[in-house]
Amino acid sequence: GALIESFPKLGAELLIDPCAGDCRMPRQLMAAGRFVQCVTNDIDPTESTHYHGDLADSALWDFGVVESVGCVTNPSFLEATRLALHALEVLSRRRHWFLALLLRSTWLEPAKDRQWLGRMPPRAMLVLPRLSFTGGGTDSAACHWIIWGDVEPGIKVWTGKPGQLQLLGGEQT
Repeated sequence: GALIESFPKLGAELLIDPCAGDCRMPRQLMAAGRFVQCVTNDIDPTESTHYHGDLADSALWDFGVVESVGCVTNPSFLEATRLALHALEVLSRRRHWFLALLLRSTWLEPAKDRQWLGRMPPRAMLVLPRLSFTGGGTDSAACHWIIWGDVEPGIKVWTGKPGQLQLLGGEQT
């Protein structure tokens, strides 16, 4: 899949997904053997995640003695800035960490709430073909994986088949 294949060293002791939804992404990352344990959250109480609270709830971000943490998630456009700032503050205290957000391309524009990107730019990006998040094709949007932390720096371009199932690779479960 796109993220896994493009960044073969991306992994950590703990995976956190604060906007997990149906947990498709964390399941695929765990199956790839990149993480030892996983903690998931979604505000929707009907989703089968560990927590059902705000993406910045302290219980979700209390890692104890874990030294290596990766956060991989697909936040809503409106919550992405708040999540990124919170995650960067918490994760950067660890010995090994990274933050990978799947976001629409326009999120990198220097809007009022993202001026901080000039001081804390992402270290890597994976440019993706237009994605359909519903599978219907009418919601196609240009998106990128935007990554901070301990990751090989640079911009990579994913030329694989576009579509919902290519976000990480593998089949929908």
